[in-house]
Amino acid sequence: MVIAEALYFGPIVRLPWPSQFARRGVAMQIVTLLSRWILVLLPRFATTLLLFALAAPSLGAQRTASMGAPSLTGHPLLPGDAIALKIWREPDLSGEFSVDESSVVVLPKVGPLNVRGITSDSLKTYLVSTYSSFLRNPSIEVRLLHRVRVLGAVQKPGLYPVDETMHFTDVLALAGGVAPDGNPNKITLVRDGQTVDTPLSKGLLVSDSPLRSGDQVIVGQKSWAARNPGILIGLGSTVVAIITTFAVRK
Repeated sequence: MVIAEALYFGPIVRLPWPSQFARRGVAMQIVTLLSRWILVLLPRFATTLLLFALAAPSLGAQRTASMGAPSLTGHPLLPGDAIALKIWREPDLSGEFSVDESSVVVLPKVGPLNVRGITSDSLKTYLVSTYSSFLRNPSIEVRLLHRVRVLGAVQKPGLYPVDETMHFTDVLALAGGVAPDGNPNKITLVRDGQTVDTPLSKGLLVSDSPLRSGDQVIVGQKSWAARNPGILIGLGSTVVAIITTFAVRK
């Protein structure tokens, strides 16, 4: 207790107790004693309250930053990507909203939101929480659309918005499906000109893959033999005929 008093109110002030004033008026001495205690402790107590008041805003800001701001790791959105919002019975709040070159997306009711580096799960949680604050029992669907190039042996190579809930079969379907000479089991992921060494299959979920905005999904071709079965059959028939001819002559 002595240590606590020293920390909060400074050195302990040794004050005389009423027993030392037995020959004087007890009432006057009690008033005097209380007055001295108040005069000594009040400035120190006021200083302590002032320090707490000054520290409160910074503590509150730290708490808000840690609770309200989405985390900065994971699958971030890049300029050109989009956020698809679907809020039941709220058509004015629903739609697809693109991320501009500054990584800022403007959402209804929310306003400008910087999504640079924000993970997908954190962003979805943040938006659902934000819209739930002014909508009563809302049904909110948030989808993040990443721009990905689908190239190689597909019907319509190009740049497409890919939803994380898609399977790679759906991604290939955006490009018109696999071309006749394409191999759906031969999918390569390329990032910044480098092949990402990871197995991809048409049944794999995009969220379970390392796919990022700006990546290229390249569908490889079938082998030459698989693409030209007629030629192989013709060559085989010719070889059999030649062997048969030589066998008959002998």
